[in-house]
Amino acid sequence: MDELRTGPKFEAAALDRLKICVTECIDKYGDDYQYSTDPRLLKIWILYGEVLEAGKVYELGISRKAEPLDHLKKTHTIFLKHLEKIVEEADADAQSYVVK
Repeated sequence: MDELRTGPKFEAAALDRLKICVTECIDKYGDDYQYSTDPRLLKIWILYGEVLEAGKVYELGISRKAEPLDHLKKTHTIFLKHLEKIVEEADADAQSYVVK
């Protein structure tokens, strides 16, 4: 997630790695009954949807230099920070399950 904030040349690669991690998690736990009611898995599904849909929209807009481009880049950064918050909350939830 830190790489997502470092600038445009790193964002695409970091976002791709995030997509891979989320996809691997869903592949591993998505059909497992034990995790079907686990709120952490729901957060992963939400993250997956946000990453795919919003990522496509932002990438398309930026690649086409949609106007106002500066505003689009700023909202893209806000989106990435939102993803980071979701991941941090999921991590905190996971830690609380381990502690209990």
